[in-house]
Amino acid sequence: MGEAIRQSFTSPSDYLNREETASYKSEYRAGEVIAMSGGTINHNTISGNIFALLRDRTRGKGCRPFNSDMKLNISAHHTFVYPDAMVICGDIVRLENRQDVVCNPVLIVEVLSQSTQNYDRAEKFIKYQSLPSFREYLMVDSQSCRVDTIFKRNPQEWQMLVYQDLSQSLHLQSLDISLTLEEIYEDVIWDGDA
Repeated sequence: MGEAIRQSFTSPSDYLNREETASYKSEYRAGEVIAMSGGTINHNTISGNIFALLRDRTRGKGCRPFNSDMKLNISAHHTFVYPDAMVICGDIVRLENRQDVVCNPVLIVEVLSQSTQNYDRAEKFIKYQSLPSFREYLMVDSQSCRVDTIFKRNPQEWQMLVYQDLSQSLHLQSLDISLTLEEIYEDVIWDGDA
């Protein structure tokens, strides 16, 4: 999940200015700057696979996927994060016309690791729900074959589906596309397989 690099309050503008020249990525949570740790081989393989699949499957649909280099502003929680992937359909809403911060994804993807999975499943999901455009959350385990999708059925109800077999296909409601777990986990080496 990362560690706080400052105890004193940091303003959003100071954070954004610092991120422009930083040698590593940090998240911003209501005045606190959290340095992000690097990912594992599996984490990077999975996030790369998902971005490539989203890019391929959304081509020509008026949607654009972004990888983990794009910041997401969650203004209701005074938070900036770097999802592993996200998709915006229609016009891209940027923070103050910045090229490095977006505000309106319909789909957000997080590749779960041991250190971040509790935060990603709970607190982060609650924050994401404050985004009016947000309709679906894809959480992909990097240590075992498990993918959870949570999609918005109506303003008060979210539905979660769990997939745990490489032969399964999941349908992303927000984009009307399907992905197989075999595609998501392509080239992943599980402990004990090497």
